Parts: sequence; structure tokens; C-alpha cells
Amino acid sequence: FIVILNGSGWLVLRMMRVKPRAHRHLHSAEEIKFLVAESRAGGYLEPEEQRRLTHALGLTRRTARELMVPRTKVVAVDEDAGVAAAVEAVLELPYTRLPVYGGSLDRIVGLVHSKDLAAATLSGRAAADDSLATLVRPILAVHEAMSADRVLSLMREERGIMAVVVDDFGGTSGIIT
Repeated sequence: FIVILNGSGWLVLRMMRVKPRAHRHLHSAEEIKFLVAESRAGGYLEPEEQRRLTHALGLTRRTARELMVPRTKVVAVDEDAGVAAAVEAVLELPYTRLPVYGGSLDRIVGLVHSKDLAAATLSGRAAADDSLATLVRPILAVHEAMSADRVLSLMREERGIMAVVVDDFGGTSGIIT
């Protein structure tokens, strides 16, 4: 019945020389939240999946400052500390990437990946007392007032896994991964 109604409607539009367009399904954030809740109730989503999807819908209302790991909890290595210090930090911590700073945490110059440290150490390209400068990867910097969805978009564009969150004065507020 629906096929017949749609077909006759399209036929009438063509006779009137109006180009028929396909209709789109648009949903508000509230409708999507309802669909997620119903999917959970129907057993299609686990509780953790429902929580993540619900939180994702609120990304436009949240800022980088709200999502960041605060500066006081950031674990980073000084670029002058050497490869050995970075290897030691990676071995002691559960992180595979560490921010690298130059002199002060307010001057984050990039990040170092444990894979790069291992490759450089095992191949002999880097001695234990060498600077980390040759192993540092670039890091994205975002303002703390930037919306979370914009941060996510920038991180995708730059193919970045970590971003340093800066305040109005250019100092480090924290990091987002």
C-alpha cells in the first residue's frame, strides 16, 4: 500500500515537472536519547554503551576544560632528561604516550610514544643520555574553552591521539587523550 501511495505521489510530481526528492529522517537530540534508551531496554546495547552514547550527545555543551586531565595529574617528561628517563617512565606507568616539555610544563613541545622509544633504543639510534628531541611527535594545542566536539574534530583532522589544553595566557591547563 505504501509503495502504491509513494509511486502515485512521485508520478503526480513528475507530471507537474517537479523533481521528486527522497525524504530524510531527521532526529533531535532528545529523540536520539530516547532511541538509545529504547535500544538498551530492548537488549541491543550494554549499559556502558548507552552511557557513552548519551554522553556523546552532550559534547557540544562541554568544553575541553571539563574533559581534560588537569595539569596537576599530568605525567610528562623533560626533553632534556634523556631517553633513559623516558624509558623508565614508560616502564613504571600504564601510558604508552607521554607529553614532553621543555623546561616547564607550560611549554609542552610534543609527545613521545613508547614504540618510538623502544625502536630507537633497540636499534642503537638513541643512547640513554640522548635528548628526546629526535623522538618527539607533534602535539595539538587547544584552548580550554573550545567545545569538546570541536576538539574531537580537530584531533581527527590532525590524526592526533593527544592534545594539550592551554589557558588564556598560553599556559598548560591539562591534556586530552
